[in-house]
Amino acid sequence: EKLAYSKKALGLIPLFFLIHNIEEIIMAKNYTPLFELTDFTYTPFALGVVMLSAVIILLFRLSEYYKFGKYFLHFNVGILIGMVLNVFISHIGGAIYLKQYTPGLATGIFLIFPLAWYIFKSDIKPNLHSASLRKSMLFIPLAFLVLVFAMLYLGLALSPILFS
Repeated sequence: EKLAYSKKALGLIPLFFLIHNIEEIIMAKNYTPLFELTDFTYTPFALGVVMLSAVIILLFRLSEYYKFGKYFLHFNVGILIGMVLNVFISHIGGAIYLKQYTPGLATGIFLIFPLAWYIFKSDIKPNLHSASLRKSMLFIPLAFLVLVFAMLYLGLALSPILFS
């Protein structure tokens, strides 16, 4: 089945993801609630975010290069949905729970949400007839969230080795 989509809008996903992660790294330096609630300190957190960024950008570039046929749209929509879930759960949920700003909240609201809204209207909604797209909209965001936790915990495990 042929799916229509805007490659330019989808191409903004890794850029906005990177900007969002840079905000998290910069703002997390002095953000103690994150580290009080978890086993993380700043260095393993930052290392995990950098590794996550590298993996997502590599996967995006591979999907763009190889096109994976119709799965280029599937992959990128799935990652975008994962990013939106991350903003809702980690950043908005964290801000409500802690009653203060959480690193990544600004770029989540002002970059990720508008991009997601635009891509939903221009690329997802017209292709919702595709059963494979609907399935990937469930599976890929879950895989993305697992990847987030895996990279953060890998950062926690590697940090003592790399920075001791």
